[in-house]
Amino acid sequence: MENGDADKVGAALSFWKQLCDFGGASHTPEGALAYLAQSQKWAEGDRSPSPDLVDILQQRSVTVHPRLQILPFLRGNDTSAAFGIAMVAAIERGAASVHKELEGSITSTDAARVLGVGAAQVRALREVGILSPGVSGKCGRRSVTCTSVNALLINLDAPVARRTDASLSAARRVYRRLSSVS
Repeated sequence: MENGDADKVGAALSFWKQLCDFGGASHTPEGALAYLAQSQKWAEGDRSPSPDLVDILQQRSVTVHPRLQILPFLRGNDTSAAFGIAMVAAIERGAASVHKELEGSITSTDAARVLGVGAAQVRALREVGILSPGVSGKCGRRSVTCTSVNALLINLDAPVARRTDASLSAARRVYRRLSSVS
């Protein structure tokens, strides 16, 4: 195997791991084939998401915000993050997401990646109660619940008429707090 081939295999395997962390289709033979085809495209330099992956993201976006779903890609390098963002851009955002209790917590660093903000803004969101502290353990004491990140993303996407007075007043508090942090 030539050095260039080894690099391609390494890139495909790394991308395969991100796909498996993304989840959704790898538990079926068809899903595994879709992941294999996408990994092969990735190794060959094609960075466009397949319709199969976009469909998975679309189906789950009813209960879990797409930005939270693409966290495995956001954790990677700039190229894999751009791939995840391209998946989000490719889905139809017409259907409203519903609030759902999600299991687990993510680190504040991952919350910042998903929300597209800095660490100081995540701390501010925790301090005013927009993001709920997660359970200490694997993610550390500065973790936040997946449910609170998902709820914030859904509220940010919601038309103003659907937002509650409580979320609007909380948003005003956060805006004032974030303005002083930046």
